[in-house]
Amino acid sequence: MIQVEKKLSDLNIAIHPNDGSDLNLFTLKHNFIFYAGTSLDEFKSGSGQLGEGTLQLLNDCPHGTLQVSEMIAVKLAWTQKALLILDDRKIYLTYSDQMEF
Repeated sequence: MIQVEKKLSDLNIAIHPNDGSDLNLFTLKHNFIFYAGTSLDEFKSGSGQLGEGTLQLLNDCPHGTLQVSEMIAVKLAWTQKALLILDDRKIYLTYSDQMEF
């Protein structure tokens, strides 16, 4: 589930630490180059980049929830579900109302 947080600046997202461990993320802050709302082909080629941002692991973020800034919510078309894909220093946020997670 996606939750828009006004306290997050433009290119920042947060997840619960347990969700972070599922992604092999164990420290509290991680810097990534963000991509959102683009195709997987654009992500792989490096086009459609939003810029560098931070993923934080926060205990006050509910488990299974992705907290995003308003800017990222717009790029995700205000959808309720998203999928995070990590590739080295890149993070891709994709969405589809038809996707089953």
